[in-house]
Amino acid sequence: MKNLFFLLGMLLPYISLEGQPITSTEILTHKNNLLLNGRPQLKSIASFKKRHIILDFFATTCSACISNIQELEKLQLDNDSVQILLITKEDTKTIQNFLARRQIGISLPIVYSDKILNRTFQHYSLPYIYWLVEGSTFFRSTKEYLIDSNIKLYLSGKRPSELDFTEKEFLYDSPSVSSRLTDAPEGPLYYSVFVPYAKGLQTRSGIQFDTIKKTVRRYAINWTIPEMALMAVNRFMILTRNRIILPAGDKSKYIPTGSYQYYEEWKRKNTYCYDTRISTETSLKPYMLEDLKKYTNTNIYLTTKDTPNIIITGYSGKITGSTKNQIKTSYSNDGTFLSMSDGTIGDFLYTLNNINSLLPIVDSTHIKGYINVAGEISDTSSLIRKLNQLGFSYKILTTPTEYLVIEKKSKNE
Repeated sequence: MKNLFFLLGMLLPYISLEGQPITSTEILTHKNNLLLNGRPQLKSIASFKKRHIILDFFATTCSACISNIQELEKLQLDNDSVQILLITKEDTKTIQNFLARRQIGISLPIVYSDKILNRTFQHYSLPYIYWLVEGSTFFRSTKEYLIDSNIKLYLSGKRPSELDFTEKEFLYDSPSVSSRLTDAPEGPLYYSVFVPYAKGLQTRSGIQFDTIKKTVRRYAINWTIPEMALMAVNRFMILTRNRIILPAGDKSKYIPTGSYQYYEEWKRKNTYCYDTRISTETSLKPYMLEDLKKYTNTNIYLTTKDTPNIIITGYSGKITGSTKNQIKTSYSNDGTFLSMSDGTIGDFLYTLNNINSLLPIVDSTHIKGYINVAGEISDTSSLIRKLNQLGFSYKILTTPTEYLVIEKKSKNE
């Protein structure tokens, strides 16, 4: 019996409500916080004295909701025998600030700071529409079905099954929304840009497709040159820093070292922004790679060479099954590894692989659990000593290893 009640409880939100009376008349007579023409007041649904009531659940942070409001305003003007109410959980200050900021005039009543209606009329997305007739739920739907023809059927007493459910065909050659704002001057269709660090922007990257103009855009904001190069050759998150061969001489402009404060200062001087837009009929990879070569005056390519690799085969040290703490790592100002706490063995080895001076390390154990490590690791000899102290077993094998090479172009190139 308990299982039956549990099952019914799970299914209740999904049971159709069409034609069912609202269980308590108090829902209809309850005085809600209402904003009407900018003035707060208390008013119940029943006080509108309309046989047909439409409830639109929305939020000011929902763009689809906002675009829907203008359509609801028109429907209300054209259909005096129905009353449309906007319902939101947001408070009056949020609503009034939104209206002032957007300079939107809304004549529809807005029920704000609502809990009762949102709890009674369940919905799992916004905007969401409930159609009421004389205190019963006639129909519930998304906004696509709230059109003139359905309103007329609704008011004429037709059944929900007689409403127009025709699916709208998506037209790929025309936008699904249009802006009322004046369009900005059209920029070049195809372009490529490489500029220094952009102040105030977070490090990010992405690819965007425009199916109308048939273009693809790729961008990387405040990225290092090696990171962009790895993206261009499709090895990002695959090759670590100790598998990047940098130009001879000062490598500090390519790989950061030291503390967090130092890194923020370093990032402002040594990261860049790249942005390109090309035809969808063209591959992005060669374009980005050739752009980076041109903008940074370097040759960038992948190569494979026989290299000693440290293969981790076992671990006999102390290990913890779980932790509630976040992983923490620390380095000296010259990039020497100092410590790691509350990290997995995989975290530790990945951290070591991102020290440019160390040999590639491969974990063949995949042991789960958390370890704490303290002690300087700056080169292969200090790494071997620390692995022995911690209880790692390993072997060193020379195997073909893939590297990313970044080298300065010669004067003749």
